[in-house]
Amino acid sequence: MATGPGRPEKSCSVEFTIKAVSPHYPSTPVTAGASDGSRRVDPIFVSAGVMIAVEALGLVGLWLRLRSSLRQEDAHRQMLVDVVRTVPPGGALLEQRADGAALAMVVAPVPLD
Repeated sequence: MATGPGRPEKSCSVEFTIKAVSPHYPSTPVTAGASDGSRRVDPIFVSAGVMIAVEALGLVGLWLRLRSSLRQEDAHRQMLVDVVRTVPPGGALLEQRADGAALAMVVAPVPLD
């Protein structure tokens, strides 16, 4: 709130009580704005928040794994391009990857037409 010359400073305090309708807490009032600063939060909201956070973290984990996999594949592709450039025409290359994939490549000689 703006205060200044000629404007007195105003303060306001609101205190209210809501009776819970939850079957788990049928007679427990929920007090907000109490002087001790304590509030109760419905466990359904806490559970929903935790579930949303878990799903979000799972998506972040998948995104990081995909990003890492793409970087590894890009580095592998660049390595193969460099190898093909260094293998002389008529040479061969056999690569066995750790995941069981194999690559056999024969660099064909370039015809001299």
